[in-house]
Amino acid sequence: MSLSDQIPAFKRIIPDSQFISSSTDLTKGIGSLHANCAISADGKRILSLSAVIDKFGNLNNWKKHVRENTLIEANGQKSFRFGEEGLSSPNSTAIFVPCSTEDEDGRRRNGYALSVLVNSYGTAKSESGEHRQDLVNLAARMAQYAASEAQCSEAQNLPQHAPQVRAVSKSG
Repeated sequence: MSLSDQIPAFKRIIPDSQFISSSTDLTKGIGSLHANCAISADGKRILSLSAVIDKFGNLNNWKKHVRENTLIEANGQKSFRFGEEGLSSPNSTAIFVPCSTEDEDGRRRNGYALSVLVNSYGTAKSESGEHRQDLVNLAARMAQYAASEAQCSEAQNLPQHAPQVRAVSKSG
């Protein structure tokens, strides 16, 4: 599993540039994962993808964390069904997936969850939300990959494809 099937989405989001660079960081262990990818165009960050497994508690605690830390824009925010829930705005997407795993001794670890965030910046941002579906697709693929890598028992229940999320019109 990789993000390579999402190349068309990357091409739509990333602006024409002289120089594209990326940096990645992956730390994983039994039932834990921290993955980050940052993409820059001409030296300026334009896209970030992150996946973290932590003890977020329940969905409401995660939503509060995401909103309080402005990890996703409030303007034009929509929720969608992927994992337990996803949140989408014109330039950000977040997904919450419960992640039950076993520790080193084979004991069940409950209360952990996978949080995936995808954000666009600078010249990749869109006022109209034209990249919203691409960001949702990237976040869903990242969630599938991360849940599988971390051996979350819920990974097998994730949908094969991201749901269609419509942009919010300016009139409401």
